[in-house]
Amino acid sequence: MCENATPLKSCQHRQCASSLKKRFLCIIVAHRHFWLIDKILFTTRAKNNLQEFGAWKLEVNEDKSAILVCEDGNYHELYREKIEWTDFPLNKIELWFENGVLILPSEH
Repeated sequence: MCENATPLKSCQHRQCASSLKKRFLCIIVAHRHFWLIDKILFTTRAKNNLQEFGAWKLEVNEDKSAILVCEDGNYHELYREKIEWTDFPLNKIELWFENGVLILPSEH
């Protein structure tokens, strides 16, 4: 992955930009944003209604606060959390938790 990327500078390597999956992995590994995966997996494990499927969406605001929402796939909100501050480099991202596996929607 891209070890030269910083939270303020996205990865510009061709191999990281060639697919959404590689880009996502670059963001998580190089920018050390494991907290998002931890938050999704721990919350899913703690709440029985989220364990089969959840569409997780993180939206980052201009003031660097964020909202993390989980929906059931039919736009019914199951979980919502306000995050006071984050340095996550994207304005928004969506991940799906399906049958114990966290995936990008394009991988379904």
